Amino acid sequence: GEVPAIAELNYLEKVKWLEMYGVDLHPVLGEDKIDYFLGLTPSGIIVLRNKNKVGNYFWPRISKISMKGKYFMIRVKNRSVSSFN
Repeated sequence: GEVPAIAELNYLEKVKWLEMYGVDLHPVLGEDKIDYFLGLTPSGIIVLRNKNKVGNYFWPRISKISMKGKYFMIRVKNRSVSSFN
């Protein structure tokens, strides 16, 4: 019963608080040969395995992102290096 513009605003007001709203997921294969998803978020990069969050890397802590061939590497301050392809 609302006009479309108001309905859209009400919808966005609710979904913006959902944990995975706006996350851009990309399937990757971890260095351990297990399938993961990397999620790009406004606050950083999350790593999901079987729909469960197993890693959360905030942008200020990410010191280097590199890609060599089909390999993608994230270097995080005070953490070990994680690589995916």
